[in-house]
Amino acid sequence: MINSQNDIIKNAIVQLFPNGDEKIEISSLKQLKVPTYIWLSEDGDGVKTNKLPQINVLKWEEFCIIVKQANNNGGKIYRGDVLARSGERLGDKLNENQIDGLVPLVCLGQQYGETVLSRSTYFSGVLEKAGIATIHKSEGQGSYITINEKYRDIK
Repeated sequence: MINSQNDIIKNAIVQLFPNGDEKIEISSLKQLKVPTYIWLSEDGDGVKTNKLPQINVLKWEEFCIIVKQANNNGGKIYRGDVLARSGERLGDKLNENQIDGLVPLVCLGQQYGETVLSRSTYFSGVLEKAGIATIHKSEGQGSYITINEKYRDIK
């Protein structure tokens, strides 16, 4: 069951690349001045982006963990990007309830008290481009994504 749910997320993203080898622009991230492109990783374990050359890949399991956590939170998860970019350490403010806390803690083995690299902008952009999520601007507590109805049963 878990693998088939993970495949649903992976397949929705892979469908963005009909030829398998092209780079596509994430138009929802145009405010970042330089276009943001993504492409499938050479090893097939996720996607890469020109904006995070120091990160090998945004992995399928990370996308799946984000969707599952959002669905466990009623279909919504905060990005945590402002906290991560301002140097906030993993802990009370930056934790499993934000993408930039969740991925480092659950997938990357980081510990409370450590600083993190903000990647939520790119995870969110890819999820939105694939039709899995919708990005929302801050309403006072930071920007967030909601999971679209078709993917709400993935837990």
